[in-house]
Amino acid sequence: MSAGLEGTPAPLKLVERQLHATEGYLLDVVASDFPFVSVLAQHLLKAGGKRIRVAMTFLAAAFGDGDPSHEENIRKLAAALELTHVATLQHDDIIDEAESRHGVPSVNANWTNTLAVLSGDYLFAKSSMLAAEVGGEVPRELAVTIAALCEGQIKEIEAAWKLDRAPEQYLEVIERKTARLFAASAYLGARVGGASIETAKTCERFATSFGMAFQLADDLLDFLGDERKLGKPVGTDLKEGVYTLPVLHAAQKRDGMSELVNGDVPQLLEVLHEAGSFVYAREVAERYAADAAEAAASLPECPERAALLALVDFVVERIPVSSAA
Repeated sequence: MSAGLEGTPAPLKLVERQLHATEGYLLDVVASDFPFVSVLAQHLLKAGGKRIRVAMTFLAAAFGDGDPSHEENIRKLAAALELTHVATLQHDDIIDEAESRHGVPSVNANWTNTLAVLSGDYLFAKSSMLAAEVGGEVPRELAVTIAALCEGQIKEIEAAWKLDRAPEQYLEVIERKTARLFAASAYLGARVGGASIETAKTCERFATSFGMAFQLADDLLDFLGDERKLGKPVGTDLKEGVYTLPVLHAAQKRDGMSELVNGDVPQLLEVLHEAGSFVYAREVAERYAADAAEAAASLPECPERAALLALVDFVVERIPVSSAA
């Protein structure tokens, strides 16, 4: 198995060869003449990840014209998108003062915040270089996506510790922070693969709804997941002042939530269950998953379409069953 690549989820087995090939390519792309820069840039890449955005790029590219001459540009695009993702993780770890990521010390914890910022910027720069090499609409679309990621992060920070937000405002944040990069992977993957704009837009719709369902599943796992599997305590978002969909839903239905979110987590979980907030969040996640499945089903029938549909099932299965209790 290539360094850095976690066990490939079953829906992604179809592009497992491309995923493994991309691992070595990512490490090569960020290598620097200054050895310590290489160490910093490669740290999280070597730490692991399922590379779902990479896989989505290759899967969407299959809906193109099948011209083998696109292969190198598809790989460059996939790497650019993954480097963007990893750069945002490095910066997120600084913001959150996180000590670990994927089971290893975060860059900021292992070295310093300053080095984490600079090496994250370096990854963004390498991503932009790859996008420029691909050309066409890729550089602009990637820049638009990075801007949206930043907007989402800023809006999340602005909203920290605030309970007086509508659930729709939270959904707007995660659409930028999470779904946009999935959407860019699918849309640009299809376009670089030679697909029509119409087909690429369908792939984009799939990935946007998939990304929303993916994040909402994570939000529920933060409350209801197994700490051993999560690798972190439950309620981590809560402790950082990030009030996700279940909490915002309950805040509209119950008084005294400001005391509860700063108190005992088991007591809060009980209130969220009683308010139907976990059921509500699960239903929203499932609506996005259903829209993703509908978009995928409208694509031409092929193994890649089946893989996209299986990805939707993968996300739905991640949602804790107890959230429906």
